[in-house]
Amino acid sequence: MGIDINRETLLPLARAVRVFPHGTRASTLFRWITRGVRLRSTGERLRLEAIRCGRKICTSAEAVQRFLDAQSEDLPSSPGQRVRTPAAMQRASELAFKEAEEMGV
Repeated sequence: MGIDINRETLLPLARAVRVFPHGTRASTLFRWITRGVRLRSTGERLRLEAIRCGRKICTSAEAVQRFLDAQSEDLPSSPGQRVRTPAAMQRASELAFKEAEEMGV
């Protein structure tokens, strides 16, 4: 899904940072646009949607909401629950397979 300029509120990065906690910079948003953040549950990269508006890069209030919602879905469902990274899940799977082989299963 992309930003629909007819239905969404465009925000230059300098204004979009005001949505985030104090200390978040436009460079952080640019990094989220270009590199994204890795979701712990799936290992996929999530990027903040953006468009180029002349010489400026803009996002939208709605794109920010989608970005934050997608990250929030990645949170553990209960406070004490730990989320394993894809690499940790792979190591656990390999260890379990090795243990099963040693037991003759």
